[in-house]
Amino acid sequence: PYGILTDTTSVNLRKHIFLNHSLIKVDAFPERDNSSKRVFEDVKMSTAILLTSKRKADNYFDIGISYDRIISNKRSNFSATDLIKLNRDLVQIPLTDTISFNLLVKVYSIKDVVKFGNITPCLTGEIDMTFGKPALTTNQSDAMLLKGVQLDRFIQKTKKAQISQGEIEFVNLQELSSIISDKKLSDSSKRRIALQGLTGVNESRRIKANIIDRNIFLANSCNYLLEPANCKLELLLCWLNSKLLNFIFKARSTSSNVNGYEIDNLPF
Repeated sequence: PYGILTDTTSVNLRKHIFLNHSLIKVDAFPERDNSSKRVFEDVKMSTAILLTSKRKADNYFDIGISYDRIISNKRSNFSATDLIKLNRDLVQIPLTDTISFNLLVKVYSIKDVVKFGNITPCLTGEIDMTFGKPALTTNQSDAMLLKGVQLDRFIQKTKKAQISQGEIEFVNLQELSSIISDKKLSDSSKRRIALQGLTGVNESRRIKANIIDRNIFLANSCNYLLEPANCKLELLLCWLNSKLLNFIFKARSTSSNVNGYEIDNLPF
């Protein structure tokens, strides 16, 4: 599966390869929606092929990315040492070309760069759509609930006609108080940044963030950031929605999930 390149579930395998052996070549196949272009026609899963060596060497390896059922002739070369330096904790294999990879290395090697998670960690929306179902209503006088499909870049969608799937729902606070934690209830009473928690790998914009007002609730298909003491939400929002951070996120994410740990690792 494609997630072997960047997902946390495969981090131990990646570390084992890079620290004890060598990676020689990667062929990545992100396409999953068009069955005629998938590697396995009946399997809706992106895939990757890794060629490794038992011998340990400080080598360069090459990577090809193809959105069709062919091995790409367009190759990029990465330094294994630079890749480890890029993120020692996750040792991700970015899906990008050599020039862009060098830009990633340059960004993360700047001494003044800190990670988003050190400023304000990315958290999951407070309402689990399964366990929180007793608190959900269609009563417009109840508190607003936002789902991932209702969040876009600088925009909230609160009308049925604006969303591609699902319904607009609301939250009964009396029912909710017995379902979610005091911490999550407290977070929902603050202005915060909300992010869509699921965006397509091939979408031009992977990070879709906007500021939501107090007492608006988020489904678990959303993520959120609280305002830190030393930085305004508006500044964080513009940075999250920037072309640079979108480029970095796309290069380091192989799944449609916008995971909290991926936002936490973005540079600031």
